[in-house]
Amino acid sequence: MKRKIIIRITTALLSLVLLAALMPQTVAHAETALATGYVNTAKLNMRSGAGTGNAIVESLKKDTAVNVYEVVGTWLRIDVPSSGKSGYVSGKYISINASSLSAYALGVTSGKVNLRKSATSKSDSVAVVAKNSGVTIYSADKTTGWYKVKVHSTSQEGYISPTYVKIVCKVVGTVNKEGYINANGVNLR
Repeated sequence: MKRKIIIRITTALLSLVLLAALMPQTVAHAETALATGYVNTAKLNMRSGAGTGNAIVESLKKDTAVNVYEVVGTWLRIDVPSSGKSGYVSGKYISINASSLSAYALGVTSGKVNLRKSATSKSDSVAVVAKNSGVTIYSADKTTGWYKVKVHSTSQEGYISPTYVKIVCKVVGTVNKEGYINANGVNLR
């Protein structure tokens, strides 16, 4: 009697496992994206790692929507909501949506550098930022040109000389690609 019950339970569990394996899987991305963007070139290879020597995961077409999670050197770690795949792309081929990030650009530090309280080398250092650290660039100081940034790994904010920051991709406003005027006598300003 006990064997029949165990066999029935085992068979039922096996059936559930097989049924679950056949159903389409949706994986929720637990990590919050830095920003959203889109491919700005005709074709872009998304790779398994940050570099052209890594395997191609998927080829993306122009205007493909992406979520950006990390800046890795001059590469971005992304996922593609339409396919569910993730990987790395060169940052210069991604434009960041202004509606997702109130900033100028995403960048990376080119060397070990001090994060300063204000936009001058005479200012106190808030922290030392490692080489190849991802940063969000909010603006440039009008007088010194220094970037106001947020360091992704620590969330600390401060200023870094543009000498030590490489821009990986820029934030762009949304552009309507098509449309029409449905009124008479419209003034262009």
